[in-house]
Amino acid sequence: MTKRALLIASSVHARMGIDSDMELMTQCLLEYGFEKGAIAVAPRPTTRASILSSLAALIERTQPGDTVVVYYTGHGGVARFNGPLAGLAGSERVWRYLVPEAGHSAKDNRFGGVLDVELSHLLGTQLSRKCSNVTIILECCFAGGMMPRLADEGRRGFLDPARFDIPDEFRVPGELALDWSRLAEDSMVESGGSGVQRSQPVILAATSAARLSYETPPNGQAADFTRALVGALRRHRGDRVSWGELIPEIRLQTQFEGQRTSQRPHLIGPRGRVVFGTETVELSRQFDVLVGPEGQLRLLAGAIHGIHVGDAFELVVRGRGQRLGGARVGAVELARADLVAEDPSATVALEPGESPVALLRRSTRPSRVALEPLSGPSRTLETLDRALTDSPWLKRSVEPDGATFRVACDRGRLRVEGTGAARRWLPSSPRAELAGDVLSPVPWVVHDLEALTRARAFVRACAEAPPPPPEVELAVMTDAGPLMDGGMLRSGQSIRFVARYRRARPANHLFVSVVNVGLDGRACCLNAQLGNRGGINLFAEWEKGNPEGDSFEMSWAEEVLRRPTEESIYFVVSSAELELDCLDLVDLEALDDEHAATPLGSRAAPVGTLTKLSAPIQIWVRQIRFTLEPQ
Repeated sequence: MTKRALLIASSVHARMGIDSDMELMTQCLLEYGFEKGAIAVAPRPTTRASILSSLAALIERTQPGDTVVVYYTGHGGVARFNGPLAGLAGSERVWRYLVPEAGHSAKDNRFGGVLDVELSHLLGTQLSRKCSNVTIILECCFAGGMMPRLADEGRRGFLDPARFDIPDEFRVPGELALDWSRLAEDSMVESGGSGVQRSQPVILAATSAARLSYETPPNGQAADFTRALVGALRRHRGDRVSWGELIPEIRLQTQFEGQRTSQRPHLIGPRGRVVFGTETVELSRQFDVLVGPEGQLRLLAGAIHGIHVGDAFELVVRGRGQRLGGARVGAVELARADLVAEDPSATVALEPGESPVALLRRSTRPSRVALEPLSGPSRTLETLDRALTDSPWLKRSVEPDGATFRVACDRGRLRVEGTGAARRWLPSSPRAELAGDVLSPVPWVVHDLEALTRARAFVRACAEAPPPPPEVELAVMTDAGPLMDGGMLRSGQSIRFVARYRRARPANHLFVSVVNVGLDGRACCLNAQLGNRGGINLFAEWEKGNPEGDSFEMSWAEEVLRRPTEESIYFVVSSAELELDCLDLVDLEALDDEHAATPLGSRAAPVGTLTKLSAPIQIWVRQIRFTLEPQ
């Protein structure tokens, strides 16, 4: 079991701090127990061939049980090719790529970069098949899109792709070219099809798929994201802290370093995984706490997150886990929940960079679940009964008529049904009946019932929110024009979600998140699927120079919508980031991928914390309902 790393540098396009990035990351890895001889550096000047061969050598050396880190610092580019690339996609797909120091020139129409799908194939498939503990750190522009699924046709944004002829190397595989025919198999495996399953790597991206990464003067200083990342790792060295707990601090410090809000680092992959480890931290019931100068305790998006008056929380120090005491919710609004400490006189000293979190102990309005054995005593139901006791969102009901959900068990098979008003949330679907061995369905059932409970609370809260102000335009657009409330999305039509500010200058920061809730009741925050957890900042987009404030278009393929039936799209507009990806519950492998909190900073960089405590936070909601045309 070896800790090994590969560092790749590419000092092109005015990147002056590359050497500082490499030195800083090397020192940080040494501090985390990586041996100097196990930290490889790609030969320089880097070329496409040298990057690919270095990655291939890393994969060859890696053994099961190893801890592997891949760090790239340099320039990231976007490109289009004149024609289909090896039959994979048409000429309009936007490809992201790493830019080497030699052998590549957009000016001379000579492509020599490493494509996003190649990185995904090498690191997300080949390396992750050999090792379950892989961390990929990308310090470059467009980093959030450097490891896509093959089906991802590129994302819109303020991109200006260079156009290239297809290199001969891509037409006829050479010594270092990839087996392009295997890439389609990779896509099938990632999308849940047949094939060899692999663990998901953790990807730390300096910025989103459509945004730039920066290094702030003086020249030669490490880039903003790398400095923020290493600083956070050093502050928490020795703590059992997950990447999901660390990313808010990294994101805020990155923006603090450069004094800009446009660069937003992203975390892709299992958020609950411990830093450079395989263990996971339970994040699904964890909420970050804002602490005021007089000891005020506040959680954001209270009712939106399903929080009620009287809910009990445990306050602990992030990472260290030190108990600070208990607290209960004293007041709840759509935008916030105020906590009252059980012992107001208790005090605790927080180290620089530390922040408290609130762990939900018990909800005052849990969903009641009735268990019905259809074929005699069942060990599966006994296990499920214990799991319900451990869940703060659920409670065993002894009266079937008073239950929200009913779980029937027949010879190890579980069937979940809604009762009363909840019946419409669970129509016939592949997830309504879960087959498997005696114990394996239980985590799925608890997972689904908690997701349904949270989604129902979200829908009820949205029904109480006012509509957005008229200067904010929100629309679901198709090839044929806007999709109206109650309309139908035709088969084969593309879909995108548009948020625009009609004024010449936004009055303040407004954030837009897009949440999809379908007939089965599960909710999915769509902008979080692209790594953008906080939503669109209309003010920041306007500052980029668009005089009409036509700021941003979020685009997804039709298949991102979760069900081929009735759909609702909720545009949630707020004056503070709500980060609604706590609703994004996808599959069993991602059980630790929830984050039910609003990470708003740390004592290392308390940007805007006092404002969020004192200023009222406004929330507006627009719902658009439509159906998908049957196939």
